[in-house]
Amino acid sequence: MEFFLFMLFSLIESIALFSISFALYRLKFTQYLSPSLIMMIIINLVSFYLRKEVELADYAPVAILVLLVLFMMAVVKMPAFWALFVSLSGILFFGLLQTVIIQLSVDYLSLGQIHTYAWKGYFLQTLTGLLGYSISNFMYKRGIGFSFEFVQPLFKRVTLISMIVIILIALAFGAVLFIGNSYIASIIYFIGLAFLLYFALKKEVEDAGTGI
Repeated sequence: MEFFLFMLFSLIESIALFSISFALYRLKFTQYLSPSLIMMIIINLVSFYLRKEVELADYAPVAILVLLVLFMMAVVKMPAFWALFVSLSGILFFGLLQTVIIQLSVDYLSLGQIHTYAWKGYFLQTLTGLLGYSISNFMYKRGIGFSFEFVQPLFKRVTLISMIVIILIALAFGAVLFIGNSYIASIIYFIGLAFLLYFALKKEVEDAGTGI
């Protein structure tokens, strides 16, 4: 029963995560629905195994990031740089949404409560999943997001700096997993997401200016 519940509620979360990642860059989630569902199941199986091993539990979100990047590269055909960029954007957005929900719950859905009462964890997953999917659906229908060609960026100083910052954001994301503080997590998620969205806006404006 534990395995079934984990897979079910993790799937709800995963649908929101994937749909947010796609919607941020005006990609149609349903166009990749079948392979997305397959990857979600794989991600959740890996996550279940890692969370069962106490010493590996904190690495589950990192594994999710890696698998999502591989999915973007293999299925959506994005270059590695943009696959990491899009995946990290979606995860940070999702993470920020979830930490905000935790904080607004006034300890009702705190990490301590979730670890003590499994049903509260499932409730948080469902709430985050439904809100995340609703937001992504609204964004896509209203044309909210960024649209540009996912071509391999030329090696320039600005690109190098951006890559370094993105790697630092990914490392900060990993560090948050060991801190276990939702307030610190939300700040790091917000700062990281703000940089990525600023870079995406800059890229969109540049492409529009050059007629790409």
